[in-house]
Amino acid sequence: MGVDIAHSNFYEHGKGKGVKAHDDYTIPLCRKCHYEFDTYQSLKREQAKAWFLEKLAFVNRAF
Repeated sequence: MGVDIAHSNFYEHGKGKGVKAHDDYTIPLCRKCHYEFDTYQSLKREQAKAWFLEKLAFVNRAF
């Protein structure tokens, strides 16, 4: 299974209707996790936002 680049789904990161968030707000996810994140299957929107920000901070610390 490959890795997808998952963009933030939140307007404060530049997300808009038909517009992806800025590339600074991306995290690597497997395809299944990316789909679940984008469709809020496992987490409610606010939970998904907190989860995404935690993962984004981790990725940013790595660089």
